[in-house]
Amino acid sequence: MVSGYKEMGVEFISLNDSIDTTTAQGRLTFNIYASFAEFERELMFYSLNFIRNI
Repeated sequence: MVSGYKEMGVEFISLNDSIDTTTAQGRLTFNIYASFAEFERELMFYSLNFIRNI
């Protein structure tokens, strides 16, 4: 989602979490959060499928 906005010249700045994607540190922080969210979502998906197959 953010990459689509970046192509249009729009940057993401979170005032609550101190994330500013106009800086290298902000992009790193954002990508780490996104990676953890993706991992958690996939882990939940696999756990639910495991429970359904018991």
